[in-house]
Amino acid sequence: MLLHIIYNNPPDWQDGFIRTIRVGPDGWSHVDEMSIADIPSPHDAAYESVVAMITGMDALWQAQQIWVRPSGDDALSLTIEARHDQTGAIRMLTPADDSTLLITDAVAVAFFKHFTINK
Repeated sequence: MLLHIIYNNPPDWQDGFIRTIRVGPDGWSHVDEMSIADIPSPHDAAYESVVAMITGMDALWQAQQIWVRPSGDDALSLTIEARHDQTGAIRMLTPADDSTLLITDAVAVAFFKHFTINK
């Protein structure tokens, strides 16, 4: 199970899409995609917490993509691909680099499960 958030025009955090890779009831992998603007309203707060995290990064680094994976039953591991505004360098950030990328917030876990549980 995986959520992949891709931003088309950072720092416009509403311009992009979410790709979901999940295992369907048939046992096969399924990929779904939706616009960030179409996130169901009960999950707005969880997405906004992700935006707050990435906007709190060093101002010279802009998130381009985020991968969200489960880390046990009640936690999520985020990997962020960020681009340096001045040099164009790309950096991958993981919980090993920044412990705040391991999320245990129940609302965020519910957001993840909403998109990745068998449908």
